[in-house]
Amino acid sequence: MKNEFPGYFANGAADIEALWDSCLFILDANVLLSLYRYSDSTRSDLLQVFGALNDRLWVPNQVAYEYLNNRLSVIGDQVKIYDDAMRKTDALRKALESANQHPFVSPVTLGECNKTFEKLVGELGENKLVHERRINVDEIKDQLEPLLKGRVGSEYPREKIEQVITDGKLRYEEKIPPGFNDVKKGGESPLLSERRKPYGDYIVWLQMIDKAKELNKPVIFVTGDVKDDWWVTFNGKTVGPQPQLIQEFLLLTGQAFYMYSPDRFLERASTYLNQETSEQAVNEIRDVQEEEAESAMVDSVLNRWPSTRPDGLDIERNLWWKKLSEKTAADGQEPQVRLFVDLPWNSKSSRLDELSKEKNLISERGLELKRRLEEAKRRRDMLQEVVKRLSSHSSQVMREEAEPVLHEFISVDKLIKELEEELAGLRKAMWGVINTMNNINDGSGEE
Repeated sequence: MKNEFPGYFANGAADIEALWDSCLFILDANVLLSLYRYSDSTRSDLLQVFGALNDRLWVPNQVAYEYLNNRLSVIGDQVKIYDDAMRKTDALRKALESANQHPFVSPVTLGECNKTFEKLVGELGENKLVHERRINVDEIKDQLEPLLKGRVGSEYPREKIEQVITDGKLRYEEKIPPGFNDVKKGGESPLLSERRKPYGDYIVWLQMIDKAKELNKPVIFVTGDVKDDWWVTFNGKTVGPQPQLIQEFLLLTGQAFYMYSPDRFLERASTYLNQETSEQAVNEIRDVQEEEAESAMVDSVLNRWPSTRPDGLDIERNLWWKKLSEKTAADGQEPQVRLFVDLPWNSKSSRLDELSKEKNLISERGLELKRRLEEAKRRRDMLQEVVKRLSSHSSQVMREEAEPVLHEFISVDKLIKELEEELAGLRKAMWGVINTMNNINDGSGEE
């Protein structure tokens, strides 16, 4: 069974040990970007391990591209965190200074607290400046440059990227990993730089496969991505890499493939690479990754669901009702079912046939709308839960993440109302057709 389904047997102890002995270690862009989120000591531990890998370390060109393009955004996020902390500290100080409302503290205690507040805000401001200076003078980027010198893959030519986009669309439609959760990134821009955004993970995947073929080596991929187009999860826990990835990699390269999150990689490095790593560093990376998982959840919610824009629904509805119904004269009456069979030369049988087709059309549409309504209600419940979780988060950055989800919740709620209205119209239309069929069968003509 292992030969037929290797993706489900990739975590055997002997196989993993052999993999660590001979593999190429490949880093994802989120691993490099998270270096800006760690403390100096944790970042130093990670960079030390990366350096110990020597010529077994490599990054795809797409990874380097994403790191350099997103570096400033990540730095800006860290600056916002310090701004948020300083605002909260100042708000607490002002609340304690008020002599007219709770909470009350004695002047002596307030004086001591003010000294602490000043020291705290001062240190937060200094740390904020450290991140702001990295916009122009970035010591982290400077450390990565020699580490990755000669270890970055070649860029795909434009023709190759266009082919990746074409192939990627087909893969994503079939939910073939990786990357299908990013399907809505990039929007509708004609620019190649935008059109390639949904396929960043797929490009990384292809470039890893190319490198494994070139060197005839297995690969361990270190990634902070937590989405289910990379990982299998069960009851909220990560089980392992998607079996499809392992099997495709083996099929195309003849080599083994495995993945680790940064914290698990650092833990394993102490065992397999004889690198000393601190438990504090592992825990810090894990904490940062949990916060990143919250953001990934938001991305997944916004990217995976098909567009629910009301105008798209209106177009679809108008096309359908154009076939089935018409407005009466501008007298405020509701749409009436248009029967294309009420011509005097049509026989009773042909009229019933046409009415039966109309009835089937209404039924099919009704079932489709009911399915979409159920999906929309499930999505609304999920979005509501996400908004609650993010809004209650202590980080200002995470609370800001709730805004696009809230907008999506409002959009889905509007869609639900529109679907319910259309279903009500279909019920009226169905009764109209049924009554007409009954009248014809009774010989009383059509209403």
